This record gives sequence, C-alpha cells and structure tokens, in this order.
Amino acid sequence: GLIWKILIILILFISISLGSCRKRFVCGLGNATYPSIPGKILSFKSIGIADSATASLSGRILGTISSDSLDLMEPLIISIIILINIELGDTIGTQSDMEGKFQLGFPSGHYNIYAIQTGFGQLEIKNVLFRPGERKELIALLDAGSYYKE
Repeated sequence: GLIWKILIILILFISISLGSCRKRFVCGLGNATYPSIPGKILSFKSIGIADSATASLSGRILGTISSDSLDLMEPLIISIIILINIELGDTIGTQSDMEGKFQLGFPSGHYNIYAIQTGFGQLEIKNVLFRPGERKELIALLDAGSYYKE
C-alpha cells in the first residue's frame, strides 16, 4: 500500500538525482561529473487488447557498456520500472527479473514511464496512453558507456 508507494517514490528520487547530472555540475550526492546517458527504446508497441479494465506493460530491460558495441547487450537484473499516472499522481512500480523481464498491471490512463538501473542511464517516456485492457510491450536499452570512460 502506502509504504510501497513511498518507497518507490524515494527510489525514483534518488535514482533521478544520481543519474540526471550534466557536465560542469555536481552529480547526485557525490562530486563526479559524468553526464547522464538517455536510454534507448529498442521496441515499444501495443500487443493486444484483453477483456479487462486493467492495462498492462511487459518487456525487457537490457544494458551495454558502450553504445558502440550493441552486440554485447545483456539483461539488466533488478532494474526499476516505474509508471506515474499523470492525472492522479499514482505511482506503480516493479523490477526486472534475472532475465531482465518485467510485467506490470495497472488502471488505464496517461502515464510517464521510467526505467532505471544504478550505474546505467535511465529511460523516460512521457505521456503514454493506456486504454482499458490494452497490453503494451517495451524493450529498452540502458547504456553505461560514459560511466566507464576516463
């Protein structure tokens, strides 16, 4: 209930503050100056309509050390996937499994979607409409490239 919502919002805040820095500014809580790397959408599509009032999002979160080596994509385990309902402000979240896969059911509406993994970039998709029963699939790539460059 309420404790999970507060925990998810806290994790989102910390992840965004640590990962949303820009050059010449102090990043997150430390003094590193690495730029944030935006995630990439590899696939985002509607995969059907269920006979239900509940919408769903499923998919996979992948990661790579460098965007120059996309053949080295690996599943990112325990990535955080958060949806924030734009109209109501409700927060719904889950995490990816050992294969980088996730699945989440929620009420229909307009949502902002976030995929976050510590040490990698983050993905933000704004104002996505989920109709009642609509099922969407997201496959995303988070890049850690600049975090390992010196």
